[in-house]
Amino acid sequence: MKKFNENNPFIGYLDSLKLGTRTAVCARGNTVSMVDEDTGEIRGHGYNAVIREKQYDSERFVKMYAAGRKVLPKLSAAATRILLFIIDHMGYDDIITLNMAKAKKETGYKSDAAIYRAISELKKHNVLANAYRNGIYYINPTMFYRGNRLKLFL
Repeated sequence: MKKFNENNPFIGYLDSLKLGTRTAVCARGNTVSMVDEDTGEIRGHGYNAVIREKQYDSERFVKMYAAGRKVLPKLSAAATRILLFIIDHMGYDDIITLNMAKAKKETGYKSDAAIYRAISELKKHNVLANAYRNGIYYINPTMFYRGNRLKLFL
């Protein structure tokens, strides 16, 4: 007999979430003078503002968009393994720097050739593109991205 869950059984795992806190300006008003109450001296200028602290999930993640999901089944096991390595080491931009020694160690490949074949396949499927020198690639931000991809063109 199948077991049905009333609630999501994985919610309990969220107890170990790594949370961060940042200050956010919710509204900013007029410019005001900051005055030392004891001396009456003007110390500077600022804004009237409503500020609150926001919590956020600080655990590392990469967004996968619909185009990325659609390309995954088309990739060979080798290309998928290299893509997952790349995703694990992405920064907050669209540039990927491939450390070949680290890639071989973490993926288990013994030769550079196997990794370059996988990269060629990723380029064929428009997941990666060559950048300005060897070992550096652009990742397709319509498929995978870490951070706010609007910053790429705003």
